[in-house]
Amino acid sequence: MEKQNENNDKIQHANFMETILPTVHPKTWFALKFPEVHKKHNAALNEAMKGDHFTILGINEDFFAATLGHLGNPKAPTVYVTREDRFYSYDCKAGIYVSKSEHQIISDLSALLQQCADECKYQGCDTSALRFICSRSSQLNGVIKKAKGQLHVTEDYFANDLEKFIACENGMLCLADNALVPFSADFRRRNKLSVNFDPNATCPLFLDTLLGQALNEADILFLQKWFGLALIGKNISQVIVILSGTAQGGKSTLAKVLVAIIGKENVATLRTEQLGQRFETASFLGKTLLHGADVPADFLTQKSASALKSLTGGDSMTVELKNGRERPEIIGEFNVLITSNSRLVILLEGDAEAWRRRLAIIEYCKPKPKNVIPALADTILKDEGSGVLNWALEGLRKLRGDDWHFKLTAEQTEVVDRALLESDSPKMFANDCLEKADNCQLTQDDCFNHYLAYCRKREWTPIVKPKANTLIERQIMYLFAAGQRNDIKGTNGKDQRGWKGIKVK
Repeated sequence: MEKQNENNDKIQHANFMETILPTVHPKTWFALKFPEVHKKHNAALNEAMKGDHFTILGINEDFFAATLGHLGNPKAPTVYVTREDRFYSYDCKAGIYVSKSEHQIISDLSALLQQCADECKYQGCDTSALRFICSRSSQLNGVIKKAKGQLHVTEDYFANDLEKFIACENGMLCLADNALVPFSADFRRRNKLSVNFDPNATCPLFLDTLLGQALNEADILFLQKWFGLALIGKNISQVIVILSGTAQGGKSTLAKVLVAIIGKENVATLRTEQLGQRFETASFLGKTLLHGADVPADFLTQKSASALKSLTGGDSMTVELKNGRERPEIIGEFNVLITSNSRLVILLEGDAEAWRRRLAIIEYCKPKPKNVIPALADTILKDEGSGVLNWALEGLRKLRGDDWHFKLTAEQTEVVDRALLESDSPKMFANDCLEKADNCQLTQDDCFNHYLAYCRKREWTPIVKPKANTLIERQIMYLFAAGQRNDIKGTNGKDQRGWKGIKVK
């Protein structure tokens, strides 16, 4: 019925153009096409009488700015997110708002002016200005400025009822009753899942093979809840999830399934070594999930890794766009998923509690499967994608019942505590292994070698040498008030960096 009505509207519009508009004045053409805009902003064109005909002198910038928004285009409006310095236009076919550049908007406005010139054959008006002057980019830049004022919305515009409706591939899912309703601009969505909702779908391969053979029930339950949280596109729980352990144990396959369901266009690559660079976080605009895939052990010891606390903690962050005059802002509400074959160590910088509140580490401890199924993720997505969605939706309901708090088991809490203790290994080494001794000296290289032995004994992953040396130096200053010197004799008799009055126990 809806398609039939849409087709009828198109036929009526075509007849309207053929019978009425070719005979009207351009100002009337715009008044008929955008009646509500005309009521508010008056005539679309500025004109003057020259001889026996009208000449168009310019356009009403407020009028054309309003044609973009709800007033002029209620079914497919454009909005401007001030904090992001971005326009978004509703795509009726996709069912979501999509980012639109200023150049694209200018092109659309130019096409509208050209259309008016083509369809208006009014003999008493020269329409050449519509074609060759008013449609120029230089003329339409003023409309863009007015549009930024008229169409601006706050940064939470696309956070409308995230906990009540989820945009699926085949419609909007009402979480209250699992009813699927048609897309609409009123839902204010710019992200949607890449899988259909099917209430009867199941996922035995996903549950029994991918998860069941690798993880215990508590870890599977945690992932179900977190998967549900990732569906709504906002990290209400402020959690950072790390999957670590057995190589080829299923971590990457699980992540691939998640990323595909969330939608690759909604996922940004997480590179901690680049987080401090000028343009890196600009790529996070409009995304919901940050994914670090198969990262090395020092991934969270990078200097900028601490930015993850802001990216998940609701902080406002300024980003810089390439060739951009503005510096838009993003709100740190991203879901974060990291996979690694190694145990990750973290550059704590004295903020272990902040990491403790956010970290959830799922360890893959079982051996890898004897029979690895080729392209398992692709098979699951093809045959069970909607079933995995149902499983995650059940996790979302469970997490909501827990008031959005992840309740870690004693074993899961121990994994986090162990990771934090391991990450504090330079400080622990200095506390446990060094002491004051008036007639002794210790070179930095010897100190680091003892630190490596300390970590090996505990089966810890050591922090890389430059960072470990800095952290050990700070702790020695704290414990013994001993500063580092450059005149400590090494085994080769040459002066090296180190400490006097300090020795290994």
